[in-house]
Amino acid sequence: MSEPQSEWARLSRRLKLAFLRSSLVTSEHPAGTCLAELTTCEHAMLRDELFSLGQWKANQYTRTLLLDGGSFNVMLLCWAPGCASPVHGHSCAETMIPSNCFLMVLEGSLVETIYTNDAILSDGKSVDARAGKHTALHAGAVAYINDNIGLHKVENQSKARAVSLHVYAPGWRRPPMFDEIFPEVDAEGAEFDCGWGDF
Repeated sequence: MSEPQSEWARLSRRLKLAFLRSSLVTSEHPAGTCLAELTTCEHAMLRDELFSLGQWKANQYTRTLLLDGGSFNVMLLCWAPGCASPVHGHSCAETMIPSNCFLMVLEGSLVETIYTNDAILSDGKSVDARAGKHTALHAGAVAYINDNIGLHKVENQSKARAVSLHVYAPGWRRPPMFDEIFPEVDAEGAEFDCGWGDF
């Protein structure tokens, strides 16, 4: 009698089949369905199986490659309390090839802030921080983004750790990064930029 298959083995097999079935990646892609169909019990078991593969660093988030599927890759992200990604896009900054990202929270909660094209300032390198739309993502939640939807940042605003699983299709080397700017208005009514600093 064979041993029962782990949640990660089942999910990775289903993701490979999903990308074999369809190379056109949208929010409706079967990969998103693979994540969304995980029950509370299954995503908790998946978290337990993958947890030891992640890395923890104070005040930072880390990324660990779990699967390189050729046309996609899967990463485990470990979020220390209070850390945030920079605002970024999902096209590779080196190749300019557009990518897609499915995100599933496995533990804790994260806040995703999306910036549409209207939020990008005239320098093309920063966004108006006031224009972001925030969504709280709790354990079991699945989200999707690509550059047609907008730029985003993800942060752990809680005092507890968080863990998320990300499926990138295709994978990329380095995303384009953007600064968050809080434009202020001077006495004449003209806006000027005030930077937020490094993340």
